[in-house]
Amino acid sequence: MSACATATRGTHEMVNINSEPAGARVVSDIPNKTPKNNFDGYYGCEPTPCGINISRRAAPVLTVEKDGYESIKFKIVSSNATSATSVPTGAVVAGTQEGSHVVAGSPELLKRIPVGGAIIFGGLMSAGGGIILDAATGAGRSLSPNPVTAFLAPKSTLTDLNSGVTK
Repeated sequence: MSACATATRGTHEMVNINSEPAGARVVSDIPNKTPKNNFDGYYGCEPTPCGINISRRAAPVLTVEKDGYESIKFKIVSSNATSATSVPTGAVVAGTQEGSHVVAGSPELLKRIPVGGAIIFGGLMSAGGGIILDAATGAGRSLSPNPVTAFLAPKSTLTDLNSGVTK
């Protein structure tokens, strides 16, 4: 049967975003021409845990933000659905271990992973091929990392030495 991925998987995938602490807002860089939310004309979701339905062909940058915490940005990668092109659970995909960082996987999965996952830099390679319709619609592709957990570091309070005002 031709284009079976289009029929069985669809052209969009729900990307699930968790955060520590929970209750963050997630905004993508994908324009929303019919906004019905408060994401300034972009697709997003809140409060975490939540999900954004994203085209399998897209490679958006997501921003996770919460009052009192440092916001963090990371990229979702679209690639052919193989283990070689997906981000492994426990891999750090943005930030550092000391501050805000984003890790591939849900909090439940991450509890089973030893500390010190692989760090992912840049994009991932993908192999070509497939049925023309599946390739055109992106149905043969997957978005990675998915799910993802963003660990947000609290904003530090700084005192302006000149004025003595805490910012």
